[in-house]
This record gives sequence, structure tokens and C-alpha cells, in this order.
Amino acid sequence: MPNNQQHPPPAPGPAPPAAPPQPPQVQVTTQGVGQLAAQESPAPAPVPAPLPSPAFQQPAGVGQQAPNPSEDSFGPALQWASFIFGRSDKFGDFRLPNIALGIFQGQWDNDAILRTAAAYGRIRVLAQRLTEEYSQTLMALGEVLMVDKIDPSKVLAQVAAQAAFIGDITAVFPITGKQFLTSAAREYPTAVAAGGALAAHAALLPADITTAPQAPLTPLAAMDFLQWLTPYITDAAKGTELLVWMLCSLSKQGTTSTAFETKVVDAISAEFGVTISIPPGVVKAIWHEYGGLINETNIKVIFDRWIGFLPPNALRTRLTMEQEAAGGKLTTFITIVRAMENHPRFNWTAITQLFPAEWTNFQTAIAAVGDNRFYGYKKDLGAVRSTQYKSLGYIAKELMVKVSGEASLNRHAGFTRSTAFKATIDKMVVNYLRVGRQLGIQHYIVPAGITAYQAYDDPVVGVVVNSPFTALFGANLAN
Repeated sequence: MPNNQQHPPPAPGPAPPAAPPQPPQVQVTTQGVGQLAAQESPAPAPVPAPLPSPAFQQPAGVGQQAPNPSEDSFGPALQWASFIFGRSDKFGDFRLPNIALGIFQGQWDNDAILRTAAAYGRIRVLAQRLTEEYSQTLMALGEVLMVDKIDPSKVLAQVAAQAAFIGDITAVFPITGKQFLTSAAREYPTAVAAGGALAAHAALLPADITTAPQAPLTPLAAMDFLQWLTPYITDAAKGTELLVWMLCSLSKQGTTSTAFETKVVDAISAEFGVTISIPPGVVKAIWHEYGGLINETNIKVIFDRWIGFLPPNALRTRLTMEQEAAGGKLTTFITIVRAMENHPRFNWTAITQLFPAEWTNFQTAIAAVGDNRFYGYKKDLGAVRSTQYKSLGYIAKELMVKVSGEASLNRHAGFTRSTAFKATIDKMVVNYLRVGRQLGIQHYIVPAGITAYQAYDDPVVGVVVNSPFTALFGANLAN
């Protein structure tokens, strides 16, 4: 209560103002590694007791008003991990690339890596109280993205990585009272008992689910606990989902269509025997977070790493992703290539006479791309940008939509809606379609065993058909 009594001043003058009300003070006490308790007390807050290991000492000036932890959090102690381990505000200070423990060493070819990374991503996000959408996914993917190869500043060195990893795992304890750990809590006593999965670390790990570790964990003990915990906090399909989401984001550079996602989900169901989903926005969120680190120089090693996670029998999924990556940001370019390959009998020579400058530009683009399947990951497409041959793109799109039936191309914003000589071009397409209907499908195709260039002696089509890019990918390029 405020003290309103006025005391006589030593000399005449105004009385001092009344003292403001005093709120209850918060006392923070340490109750074991990774757990803090906040309680009201009329007494001033004492200095927090030190934690058992120097690696987890509370930093000076932090901790006077710890928020109440939610049911699925690991307690407020880890809210201050950014001070302890120097973490970035969002996604960084990755541990797993340099941790050199368990399955996270060597070639990283163990099929359990992604599911375990998903579990660890969940632990890190809850520890840091991140609230961004898809934050668990982004954290997990950052740990296995190969960030160490493209931005080493985001990855901790081995000693720091192992220390931070131990801190993350230690903060999980005690595991009682957290809903998402309910299943793990039931099985934990058996795991640390003689003969259990964690028995080798029984001297360090808590004896039961209500206490903190008995001594600072070793890196191996922390890793073994994470691998034991993983199936209790991530379902069996989570690793597959992370793989698919990442491959979609890499191959489509963050922009997908419903048709493409359905195609991928169906392929995964057929080849993996599991049902997954691609939530709205997750592909874009991944690219938004990490796409800035990826370019035409490092995409190959990153893409090959993720493709390598696919099982050998996932041929359909692999082909889809490789085709999409080859056409990334090159939709107009790819459509022209495919139109010439699929419709060599169209009067392309007349088109080049209508648009000689664009035809020259397109030949320059073909030479620039060469056989580089990742050219579209350049930040500046230069001579290959679609504005250099937009009329050719319009013609190719009209052929692929009206003759080949690929209506999805109408939704692509990169095609111009109008062009010079539009009436002439539209009439050429209509006539080509009409003749094809009269003569049958043979009007459109090239006899087996010879190229369009050989069949029709058309130097225009030959430039495309005989290019390194077409020789590498052919008409199988994805639309």
C-alpha cells in the first residue's frame, strides 16, 4: 500500500510527493539445468544460483522477469540461449553440419537423418520460442541444407556446435508435464534402466522424468538421447515430408502450382507408399528464408545432396524434380524449345522472318544456357531473360496450349498477352491445328530415328533440336 504519511520537513517548504505503490517482485530461482521457476515474493529478488555446468551459466543482467512457460515449451531458461550461445534471432548458428556425432557425420546418407533433424528442429524452435510460421520446418531444413557450404558464418564450429547441442538437449528435462513428450515420458524409465536404449548414459541422464540431468551431458549422450526421442515427437513420414518440401522449393524456386503439388504427392504415394501433404505456403517460406543463399554456382551440390536422399526406386519423383530444376525461371525459354521439338512442321521459318531480332536473341540465349541445367538460378538471367524474345514465347505458348493441350501455361504471368502481327500468328496456329485434324497425329510428329532437322531440312528447328540443352533434356522438359 502507498505510504501517504507526511513527515515534517527540516525547513519550511513543500512536502515530498507520496511514494508510488510497490508491485510484488519476481524471484527467479534455479531448479536444475534448463528449468527456471518464477514465483511472487515480497522480498527483493536474490542473485540466481549458478547452474551445474559453466556452459549453461545464466548471463549477467538476464532473467529478472521470466515468462511463464507454455505446456509445450521447454521452460524459460532456453529463452535466453541467444545470450548463452550467441544464436541469431531466427534461423542460424546451426549445429548439425559440424557436430560430427552419430548419423550426422560422414556422407550423411542415413535415411534417418531427416526425421532426426525434424525432431531437433522442433526442440530448437521451442527452446528459442520462435513463432514464425513453419519455424520448425525452417530450423530443421537449415540444419541439413548444407549451409556450411554456402554461408559458413551461419554454422557453429565443432566445439561450439557440440556445446550448444548439449544445451538444447539438456533443456528438454524434466520431461514430465509436457504434452508432446507424454509418450516419451512413459517409456523413459525403461530406456535408462539396465539393458535399456539409454542405459550407457544412466550416470548422466536423470533417473526419472521429473528431474534434470545428474551431471553435464556428453555430446554422445545428448545425441543418443535425441535419436531415442525422435520417434516419440515426429511421425514416420516427417522425414519424407521435409525432403519433398525442400525439393519442391529448390526445383521451383519457391513457386509451385496446385497441379504440380498434386503430381508430386501422387508420385510419393506410388513410390514411397506413404501419404503426405504440402501445406499452403511452406514451399514459398523455405525459399524466402534460404533462397537468397542459393545461386547457379552452389545449387548443384545442394540439389544433388537432396536428390541423394531419394530411394533408388523413386524414379518418377527424381525425374520430376530434375526436370523442374532444369526449367527454373526459364519458362518462356523452355516453352519455345518444347514447341519447336513437338511441332517441327509449324512454319518456324516464317516466324523468324517476322521477328528477326528476337530470333537472333533466342539463338544467343541458347548459346548462353548451353548444357547448364541450373542456369535459371542466376540472379541476373542476362541474355536469357524472356523479354528478349517475348513474341516467340507467345507463339510457342499458343501452340502448346491450343495444339498440345497444356492449358496450365495460360496461367503463367511471364508470357505476353499480345504481340506484333498477332492476327497473322493466330491464323497460322489455327491453320496448323486444322490441317492436323484433317491429317491426323502424324502431321505433328517426326518419324522415329531421325531428328526434325533431318526430316524437314529446317535450319530454324535444327538450331534448337541440335543444341546442347535440348540434347541433354529433350522434349521431356516439364511444363
